[in-house]
Amino acid sequence: MKQVLPGWRVGCVVGIKGLAQVKTNVDSGVFKVIEACAIAAYSPTTEAKFKAIMLVSQNRRDIIVNGLQSLGWPI
Repeated sequence: MKQVLPGWRVGCVVGIKGLAQVKTNVDSGVFKVIEACAIAAYSPTTEAKFKAIMLVSQNRRDIIVNGLQSLGWPI
């Protein structure tokens, strides 16, 4: 499955200035080499790695949701 990530998420890989120049001249999406690298970096190779990534994301979500609920937001 191909994943598409917005350019700003992976821009720091090569530097924002360099990415901006490439994007200005080539396309309106993520530079394909950077996209491929990001996909590889975010693609877990084992079930254990996948579960570890999901746990980190779930913990971050829980922190945000709990914080907003403590402010009275109905989430």
